[in-house]
Amino acid sequence: MLIDSLFWPLLLLTLVAIALFEYGPERQLNVLERERVVISALDDGVHQGGSKASLLPDEPAGIDCQLRADYRYPFCEIVFTLSEPGQGLDLSGFSRMTLAMSIDGPKPRGVAHLSAQLRSQLLPARSIP
Repeated sequence: MLIDSLFWPLLLLTLVAIALFEYGPERQLNVLERERVVISALDDGVHQGGSKASLLPDEPAGIDCQLRADYRYPFCEIVFTLSEPGQGLDLSGFSRMTLAMSIDGPKPRGVAHLSAQLRSQLLPARSIP
């Protein structure tokens, strides 16, 4: 009798919990809103290439990239440093990452790639006394 009276409320509660888990509010981390984010531009000049990358002053995270064919694989990068070296950023509460990026400019003669690469530093586990 008790089981019969609890079945429908518990079923409804279970379905609501599943729906909230699937469609409820997601946690978001906007790296541009962090206090200590350092944004820098990098180009193939470190490999004696002729490309030039510079940060755009009017945009929070944009670069101006002038690609030159002096290097075999010319490139420009934008680098987001989110923490001090060796400290890292705890992303254990996140299950996925979405990066919204775009590229503007004249149509390239060759192939243009817009890609994202995440670099992380694995820290040794610390024993808790």
